[in-house]
Amino acid sequence: MRRSYILILIVLLALAAAAFYFLRISSGDSTRAVESYSTRSFEHLQAAYVPGVPENPVRERLNTILSSVLVRPLTPPERRALAEEGLKALKEVETQIDAIGEAGDRVQVAITYLEEKGGGFTAGDETKELIAAAEEEFAIIADIRGLSYRANFHTAEIFNRIILDGGELTSAYSADLNRELPLVEEQFNTRAGLYERLKSARERVDKALISLGEPARE
Repeated sequence: MRRSYILILIVLLALAAAAFYFLRISSGDSTRAVESYSTRSFEHLQAAYVPGVPENPVRERLNTILSSVLVRPLTPPERRALAEEGLKALKEVETQIDAIGEAGDRVQVAITYLEEKGGGFTAGDETKELIAAAEEEFAIIADIRGLSYRANFHTAEIFNRIILDGGELTSAYSADLNRELPLVEEQFNTRAGLYERLKSARERVDKALISLGEPARE
């Protein structure tokens, strides 16, 4: 009988040791998942701001070209040359927008890893909050990226139409652009609103990261 008790005790001790080891491994995986998400999400955030900020030299040049094409008194050859230069600037901006998607792909992997290692029914409130905040931020940046592509598409249409018309800004096309102005303004305001929402979402992410022991990035 004594031997049976000893065997049971040994088994219980082995199970306790295995459980402790598993908890240590799980805790380590969870920490790595949080660190990975913190790094990837910050890269995603930085990429999201590049195409839209006024300090972006490519965006600044593009805006100057577009304004000159539509407002300045230019000869047809001058306007056509500017429109062609504008298309080149658009390609550079599109590369910056593509970078948002590439960073987003890495964030998706990090969020999935976070859900696998830190989520589930046993997840603490801090981890659940981080996952929810991460998904919110990701969705907002995806919308910013989509609107940025759309804005580029409309700008490309303007440059291509002017090139097609031999550098002329015809009265008929000017009238078309004036009719489209409210839609363009609406899209601009929508994107500006998304950037404001992104600030709030990032504050939520940073707060969740801090609660999990990961310092916020600046």
